[in-house]
Amino acid sequence: MGASIFADTHSNIWFNKCLQTIKNSNSIAISLGDIAAVDTTEFLKHRGVYSATWNFKKNGCTSKDINVRWFDELNINGWNKQVDTLNKIKRPLFLCMGNSDKLILKWYKNKLKKSAYLKVIDKISLIRISDDNFLFIPYLSGTVKKHPTLPKDKLYVLSHYPPMPKGKPQYVEVWNILEKISKKVKEVILFHGHMHPDYTYFYAISKFPNVKCFALKSTDSSSGAGSHNHLAVINGSLQFLELDNKKVNPKKLPKDYFLVDKHWNQFIET
Repeated sequence: MGASIFADTHSNIWFNKCLQTIKNSNSIAISLGDIAAVDTTEFLKHRGVYSATWNFKKNGCTSKDINVRWFDELNINGWNKQVDTLNKIKRPLFLCMGNSDKLILKWYKNKLKKSAYLKVIDKISLIRISDDNFLFIPYLSGTVKKHPTLPKDKLYVLSHYPPMPKGKPQYVEVWNILEKISKKVKEVILFHGHMHPDYTYFYAISKFPNVKCFALKSTDSSSGAGSHNHLAVINGSLQFLELDNKKVNPKKLPKDYFLVDKHWNQFIET
């Protein structure tokens, strides 16, 4: 039993495609966060209104105006479609909670469908799958204080956000955790989401020479907000796959993207 990892499938279609691919393998499905989804076509038609309403609600404001009602319905329906997909495919999924997931679950918890196949990881957790150890770092989940069970040789770290030494707390949090565990574990391999890259990229952080970082493809496109995904598959070895199981090789991340606090691509036509 291995693990198949993907990131940021905000789109119903691509969430389904990732799970269908994983279903045909002997793997545990792991999302790096943000399965919370809305219809992409509807979102793109009203992108400004959606973003403004998101910030309105995020700041604790409430209203019954037409934009908020439309926004709420779009989010609730989007989440419930994901759950319907998961229940139909019947593939257990570990969700390393992302920022979108956290807010959707907070705003609409009594209106969202449940699934026995969905395990939301909302706090720092060490999970062993076969012979490999995975440390989950969900969105704003704190820091690692003591983990005497951390392996000495190799650790896979799963985070929604990438590490950055300064800036927003969620980035700094991951950086600080890496700083701690890199002193205890010989080899650390980090997979993160949130940036919606147009390909799977790898990079290294000079301060942590024993840490390798991978950002998994989840392109913002007209066919999905987080689409055309790649999978990282760990089953005795690490490989990266298209959703047709064709192997791909990660590209080196251009330095222009280092420490950039925004998505790494804009919506493109596909």
